[in-house]
Amino acid sequence: MRIGVCGAARGLGTTQLCLLIGEYATDIRGKKTIIIDKSESRQLYQSGFLKKGLVATAEEAALSTEYECIVYDMGSRLDEYVELVNYLDVRIIVSSVLPWKAAKTGEFLEKIKVSGNQDEEKIVILSGSRRLQKAYEKLYHVKLIRMPFIEDPFQIDQKSYRFLQLLTQL
Repeated sequence: MRIGVCGAARGLGTTQLCLLIGEYATDIRGKKTIIIDKSESRQLYQSGFLKKGLVATAEEAALSTEYECIVYDMGSRLDEYVELVNYLDVRIIVSSVLPWKAAKTGEFLEKIKVSGNQDEEKIVILSGSRRLQKAYEKLYHVKLIRMPFIEDPFQIDQKSYRFLQLLTQL
């Protein structure tokens, strides 16, 4: 299973969601999993998660075909995400409808709408008004999924479990 996660803007929690999905796939579902860090910041790769065997660069991951679950952390690189779209089994966009981030989310959703792929995307929002959420759903013909607050991506509680089950179909 190949899962792509891309943020509508920086700072929305794309990397944390990738860690959460990786932890869920590995510890809960028993899948041999790797997270490929394709984000701008290379935060996962530089932060030491590499030592745990969970994170790799795209170049390193290309050398191995032994993984049952590959999670791509795209950061907010829509261009790279679009290149991978046809190879992904699950496509996740992380966005926000908070007033100061809503414009970026709108721009991103417009690009997705133009590409004609919005029916396939699972769009996760971390926070924002329900009124604005409904308006965006109507305008862009998408369903926005609210992510529960998850403090620690290495602790899968029951609320996180249900959310990840819905999101990943693992």
